[in-house]
Amino acid sequence: MVLTSLVIPWRDLLDDAYLAKHGVKTQGTVLDNKEVKCNAGKWKGEIVRCFYPVISFQTTSGNEIKFVNKYYYLNKIKYTKGQQIEVIYDPNKPSQAQANQYNEISKSLLQRWFNNMKLEVFFW
Repeated sequence: MVLTSLVIPWRDLLDDAYLAKHGVKTQGTVLDNKEVKCNAGKWKGEIVRCFYPVISFQTTSGNEIKFVNKYYYLNKIKYTKGQQIEVIYDPNKPSQAQANQYNEISKSLLQRWFNNMKLEVFFW
């Protein structure tokens, strides 16, 4: 269990770092916020509301791409419908896109990793 806590967030960080270095930046439009109940509370088992922004953008070749951001925001809507935000995407796989917030997301992933580690050490 500890190994998965180490691998998953670091994999996400590496993916984000790759996009930050090699991705194409463009403007996207927030279409909606997908609300789901998620198990992401301070202690596992606490159900909270998570909001995933649904975003569309146009690639440099003119293709329209719509995606659900892979990162969520707890108990709040970060972006409003119609808001223009910067998007970054892999030019070889445009569906691999996200809101361009590398530093904020990296901090969030590290925070999640440390929280998971504390829980697993506590229950070990």
